[in-house]
Amino acid sequence: MGEMSDTNDGGTGLRFPAPGSMKNLASSPAAKKAAVTALHGLATDLKTDGSSADSATHEAVAGLKGWETAAGLSDALTEWHRQVATLNGRFTAAQRALSGTNTLFGDNDGATASSFGTGPLLNPATEYPVPPYSKLSQF
Repeated sequence: MGEMSDTNDGGTGLRFPAPGSMKNLASSPAAKKAAVTALHGLATDLKTDGSSADSATHEAVAGLKGWETAAGLSDALTEWHRQVATLNGRFTAAQRALSGTNTLFGDNDGATASSFGTGPLLNPATEYPVPPYSKLSQF
């Protein structure tokens, strides 16, 4: 694996390989499919878990009707739903990107293979033109 850089991504603490430190590009269709499956599972869990606060929050808003706390809880729930939708959109975009990358690599591999052709191999002795005769050929 390549050397890790000291920089991170927006304060998240994530570390990435330093530019140019990776010696090769390895692509595993199975790993990409597993990642897509994992992202799908996260998106499914997000829908379930993201709505779990709804009933309790609505009950609290109803119980605090007339208080500023009710309005605050209602606003917080609206913001919560917005953030859950944004996160779900990111999961969906990542799934599509991984699936697209898998397709792109597969298509590229197929195009490269087909560029070599499937015809018979040429026999240099019989299928190439005879070189011109030269008096030096005698020596």
